[in-house]
Amino acid sequence: RLQQIMKVGALKVQIKKESGAVILLDAGDAFSPQEMAFAHAGGKTSPTIDLMTRAGYDAIVLGQQELGLGSNFLSRALRDAEFSVLGANLHRPQNGRFLLQVQPYALIQSGGFRVGVLGLGNGVGSIQSGDVVLAAQYYVPFLKQQADVVIVLTYLDAAADSTLATDVPDID
Repeated sequence: RLQQIMKVGALKVQIKKESGAVILLDAGDAFSPQEMAFAHAGGKTSPTIDLMTRAGYDAIVLGQQELGLGSNFLSRALRDAEFSVLGANLHRPQNGRFLLQVQPYALIQSGGFRVGVLGLGNGVGSIQSGDVVLAAQYYVPFLKQQADVVIVLTYLDAAADSTLATDVPDID
C-alpha cells in the first residue's frame, strides 16, 4: 500500500501538468494494521501520513483501519498530516467532539475551481458515528455557497451512499 501512495502522487503531478486541475483524495483504510509497529525517522508517528503528505494528498476520510488504531495513536499521527482529515459525523462518545485533527469538510482550490469536500464515515472502537444524512443535510448547503463543486467523500457502504445521493440533492 505504501508503494501505491507514491505512484498516485506521481500521477497527480502528471495530471496537474496536463489539465491544471486535480485533487487527490482517499476514502479510508490507507493505514496498515501494523501502523503502530513502524518506527519512523524524524520523530514522525506514521509512515503512511508522511508518504501521503509527500504525495500531495488534499484530503482523506477516516476508515476502519485508521479508527481501529485507537484515538490516542491516531491523534498523534494526524498531527503530522499536511492535508485535511475529514469525518463530519465522527465523534468521541465521552464528549461528542471530533478528534482534534479531524474536520467535517475541506475547501480545496484547484485549477480555478473551489471544491467543497465533506467527509463521512463509520465509527469504530472509541469513535462513534452520527447519522450521515443529517450531517450531509447540515453541511452541504453551506459548502454549496462556498464552492463551485461539492463532493462527499465517504467510508460507507453502497446503500448508505445511495441514500445520501437521494436525500441530499445538492451533492454534485
